[in-house]
Amino acid sequence: MEFQLSNHELSALFRKPGNKNYRECKDQILRNFLLGLQRQVRPNHDASDVES
Repeated sequence: MEFQLSNHELSALFRKPGNKNYRECKDQILRNFLLGLQRQVRPNHDASDVES
C-alpha cells in the first residue's frame, strides 16, 4: 500500500489554523504516517503483528 502526499499538502498540515491554506490532519493521514514510521524503524515486522 502506498499513500502519497504532495509537498503542498504536507506544508498545509503545519500552518496555523487561521491560515486560509490550513488543513487538519485527518485520521487516515496520521494512520499512514504511523505505519510508515513503523516500517522505517522496524522493517522486519509485519503491520498485522500490531495489537489493536
